[in-house]
Amino acid sequence: MSKALILDLEGTLVSSGTPLPGSIELVDYMNKNNMPYCIITNTISRTVDQMEQKIKDSGLNILKDSIINPMLVLNNFIKENGIKTYYFIGPDYLKELLVKSNDFEKEPEYVVFCDFEHIDCDYELLNKIFQYIKNGSKIITTSYSNYYISKNEYRMDTGIFVKMYELLTNKKVVIIGKPSNMIYKMALNKLKMEPKDIITIGDDGLTDISGGKEIGIKTILVKTGKYKEGDEKTFKPDNVINSLEEISKIIEI
Repeated sequence: MSKALILDLEGTLVSSGTPLPGSIELVDYMNKNNMPYCIITNTISRTVDQMEQKIKDSGLNILKDSIINPMLVLNNFIKENGIKTYYFIGPDYLKELLVKSNDFEKEPEYVVFCDFEHIDCDYELLNKIFQYIKNGSKIITTSYSNYYISKNEYRMDTGIFVKMYELLTNKKVVIIGKPSNMIYKMALNKLKMEPKDIITIGDDGLTDISGGKEIGIKTILVKTGKYKEGDEKTFKPDNVINSLEEISKIIEI
C-alpha cells in the first residue's frame, strides 16, 4: 500500500474548476486517514493562495501547504544558486513572489520564462529576449509543455516559446516545473518520504509520468485531461485507470 500520494491538479483532480469523478472521495479519504499527499502543478497563472481558494470553490478540501507550483521551486533555485540578475517574463504579481533581481546594464544571468499569456507580447519583446540569450543569458522555464487545456480549448503554453529559443540559440534550458525532478524533489522533502513509498497520479504522460519515473516513484496514468490514446505505450506507467473512481483498486483504500 502506498504511504503517500503526489497528485496532478488540472486534468487529474479537476477540469476547469469542476471536480473530476472520484477526486472528492479521494481527497476526503486522504484527509480523514491522515494520508500524506502533495498537489504538484505547473499552473502559475495564480498564486498558491489563489489556487487554494479556487480548489476549495470546486469542492475539494485541499490546503495550500499541500500545493507545490513552479514559482515555489523557482524562488528556491534563485536563492540556492545565488542568482543576482534575471529578466522575468510574466505578470508583475508573479515576479513579486521571487527574490528581487538586481539591476543589470547588459544581459542578465538568466532569462526566466514564466507566462506569455498575461503580458503584452510583441516582436520587440521576443527579439529582446533573443538578444539576451544570444549574448550569454541562460534560460530557466516554469513549463516545458507546448499547450494546456482550458475550458475544453487547447492553448499555447510557455514551452513552445522555450523550444523556439533553444532552436535559435542552441542552448539547453533549466526546467523548473514538471517533468523536471526539481519539483518532485520538493514534494519528497515536504512529505519526508522515500520514492518507494509514494505513488504519483496524473493525466499527462510527459510531465506526470516521465517526471515521476525519473525520480523513482511509482506512476499511475489516468485517462482524463491531456491523456491521448496510446500514452500508456509511449510513457509506460506502472498502472492505468479510466478515472480516480478506480484508484481504490490500486492503492488499497
